Amino acid sequence: MGKEYHGELQLASKGYFYGEKVPDGIVHVNPWSTQDERLLISPSVNFTDTVTRLIKRCTDLQMDPLELLLVDRWHLFLYMRCLSYGGDYSFNYRCDECGERMRHTMDLEKDLDVTYADDESLLESLDTPMLEEPFPLSFPVREDTISWRMLRGSDEIAVDKFVKKTRMSANRRLPKGEDPGYIYRLARRVVLLNDAEPSISDAMMFIESLAGEDALALRQAISSVDFGVEQELRPVCDNCGWENEVSMPLDKTFFRPERRVA
Repeated sequence: MGKEYHGELQLASKGYFYGEKVPDGIVHVNPWSTQDERLLISPSVNFTDTVTRLIKRCTDLQMDPLELLLVDRWHLFLYMRCLSYGGDYSFNYRCDECGERMRHTMDLEKDLDVTYADDESLLESLDTPMLEEPFPLSFPVREDTISWRMLRGSDEIAVDKFVKKTRMSANRRLPKGEDPGYIYRLARRVVLLNDAEPSISDAMMFIESLAGEDALALRQAISSVDFGVEQELRPVCDNCGWENEVSMPLDKTFFRPERRVA
């Protein structure tokens, strides 16, 4: 008899980017255990490794979790969290208008919209019958063309290693607030440069050389392939009524809530 699972999730990608490895994007899931909670609170295990281990332990996924799109990894992680504790989640934020600290309570299962890769409005906006990698891009200023892809868990690991190496370099002092992985992260998306496969160093030099209008075109192209779980929340301030835009924070109660809400 096969292993029994308590939940079933259709990934936001619907499996379209994995060949036959995840039919229809369906993954069967179990809640995580007390043993798994140790990963969530361990300071020695980074978030990418934690998500990878939880997917291996708690799902029937038959492919390397690091090869999942980042949007699917996040979708799956959120579902595991809801299956384990329920969807109730509260966090503090500061209102952008009046400056008061507020407490926002939400239901992760009901309040977060999910856009799937075959969403009609998404496909219509991109003027394509379906999403397929790599995505072609011609620039408005320079004559070069590229084809680019979405990021996977393996890319997160590569970016983390690059950032650590950069920060450890004795010959470089980073200005405060600078993202040392920004160029590298974009370069890892580049599959083809003028129909040839570039090295990562060539891709980085190309990205660094982009003028503002061309860099904007690349960012807009990436953001246009917009599916997955909604990332931005819009809590309304109880004090002044202002609708804020907040990226959902992951505080300790996200990983270990004080109570379960069905």
